[in-house]
Amino acid sequence: MRSLVVTFPPTRPPLLGSRLGGPMGVADMVIYRLLASEKRLIEWRLSHGQPVLGICLSAQLMAATLGARVYEGATKEIGRGAISLTTKGFSSPLAPLAQDGVRVLHWHCDIFDLRDSAPRLASNAVYPNQAFSSGDGGLALQFHIEADAHGLDEWYIGHAVELAGTDIDVWLLRRDGRHYAPPAAEIAGSVLNRWLDNTFGETYPALAGVNVDSPALSPLMSA
Repeated sequence: MRSLVVTFPPTRPPLLGSRLGGPMGVADMVIYRLLASEKRLIEWRLSHGQPVLGICLSAQLMAATLGARVYEGATKEIGRGAISLTTKGFSSPLAPLAQDGVRVLHWHCDIFDLRDSAPRLASNAVYPNQAFSSGDGGLALQFHIEADAHGLDEWYIGHAVELAGTDIDVWLLRRDGRHYAPPAAEIAGSVLNRWLDNTFGETYPALAGVNVDSPALSPLMSA
């Protein structure tokens, strides 16, 4: 699991938590106790109105925290693909993803249902629940917008056993990564900056407009 925490000012608890993915699943909480700790942290942040951005596995943990079912899907979804925004999605920080030609990176086999308290923001032809929001500062993405072209080869190596059990061509993954990752990185920056502005714009203006290329946020943009 990869995490990013931004604290401002230093005398207060972390204001922003970004929780990223990993190769395990929500059902593995008994084996990997870190997941249970992660779930408790997400629950605490959401219940106290603290912003949290969950990506992939952490989006699934957010769904589970809200009482939704998380389970293995019928199809493993790996590779670049389009998503469709819902009406709420168009008015959310995800709006830049509606641009023509945008392809996000999917890499998961588990999926989740949604509770009424978590509005769906995006879907695709494979699975209907690709993104949702929770309260004012909770944003969950089943897909990856933070993966850059330079770090993707580490993914392919780290998931070599998983990929060997599929008919997915790693060379095609590399080709699509080189083609789609550079414009996707710019759009990802727009999404994250919108989320920061929406979350901190009034209460903490010093964090509004923070660019995701800043050193404080650079870990989030490293896959």
